Amino acid sequence: MIIGTIAIVIATVVLGMLITRKRGFLVQPEELAKPKPKKPSHAAGEAPATAIRAAGDQLARLRKAQRCPQCRAVLTADAGEHVRYGDGELLVIELRCAGCGTKRALYVNDTSPR
Repeated sequence: MIIGTIAIVIATVVLGMLITRKRGFLVQPEELAKPKPKKPSHAAGEAPATAIRAAGDQLARLRKAQRCPQCRAVLTADAGEHVRYGDGELLVIELRCAGCGTKRALYVNDTSPR
């Protein structure tokens, strides 16, 4: 009885090893060495670090040209607020969609003279 149990265990282990080698269930070293994909970064103007440089007419066009990512309606922009970021100032424009109610901020490095 003990010999039969040992034989079943050995047969199961050998069969498992053969299947694993044929099918490749284990992670291969080449797969572990691959670099991990980077997380998507912010688009231009979506974060303070990716602020858009604009002045005068460019700033006015930038406010009018923004569209909602969900419903593609033109976003309405407020006057904006100046905030300190690093060594400079950024203009933060709050954008709102009249259609679906989406809100987002647009960060602009306002280069126009004051």
